[in-house]
Amino acid sequence: MKKLFIFFSVILFTVALFGESKAVTMPVLFYQKNNFQGLNSSFYGGGIFFNYLKNKDDLFVEPEGLSVQLTYIMDYQKENALWEIHKKVFNTISFQGVYNFGNHQVILIAQDTNENSFSSRKGTVLAAGYGYQLCDNKKWSCFIGGGLFMIPVQLGSVSLPVVPLPVFRAAYKTDQVYATFDFLGSPALNCMLFTQNHLRLVTSLQVTGLSSLRDISGQVALRYYFLPEHEIWQVLNIQLGLENTVMPYNLKNEKSYTSQNWGVFAAIDVTVIKIQAGYSFDGVQKIDNKVTSKTGPGWYCSVQAAFVF
Repeated sequence: MKKLFIFFSVILFTVALFGESKAVTMPVLFYQKNNFQGLNSSFYGGGIFFNYLKNKDDLFVEPEGLSVQLTYIMDYQKENALWEIHKKVFNTISFQGVYNFGNHQVILIAQDTNENSFSSRKGTVLAAGYGYQLCDNKKWSCFIGGGLFMIPVQLGSVSLPVVPLPVFRAAYKTDQVYATFDFLGSPALNCMLFTQNHLRLVTSLQVTGLSSLRDISGQVALRYYFLPEHEIWQVLNIQLGLENTVMPYNLKNEKSYTSQNWGVFAAIDVTVIKIQAGYSFDGVQKIDNKVTSKTGPGWYCSVQAAFVF
């Protein structure tokens, strides 16, 4: 789920910049280079995002309409002490669709993190959920419901291919705060403080596991917006923050592999192009949630480009 935080920034971008349009389609391309001691990798990928707002003149916290994202990321590891061969390719494919109508919300999720795409059920998650809106005002929005998740769960000698799980989503919006909290199999928090100011605090966090605090993926950053009231260039900003990345995959032998790295970063977001560079202080690699190798310090950089029509 490492790059799914892109979805939050894209949604903010499309709602803020193109709030006067009913429908927005946005292809996104992404590249990142990691050069760490003991781990040299590149990420290639992109996606397409679609937003349709039923009522473009009245944006609620959870506006009626449809949001769809489809993303693909290829993790090409050139050097890694864990493998007998020094090249490894991982693929992440994800889909998420959210449809709001009246007091109802329907959610569809599909994600595959197998070493070979769709080669095993262990690395594939399919889910369908429904939520009912309990709060109905322009500040608060709260959906609660349930869903069916097709994930392999072992209870003793019994293997469950499908499990019911609660679904919860809450959003809060004022002149200075925009925050969402989701529980769709795992908790995720997105928050922006001082949304009308030049200087803002942005947090995007997701729990990817329960073994340690390093399983919390995401970033905390200060952003300075140069033209917050400009119709077109209001997204223009520079960023400085902390980031922890977690990349989980399912290997061919059915074992799980996770790469985790944390560090500091700086970025510039020029409306449809975002350039980010950072320095990683420390990292670990896990097999079945056990640390088997440590990744030394190093640098990383990324470029994200979006095209709106």
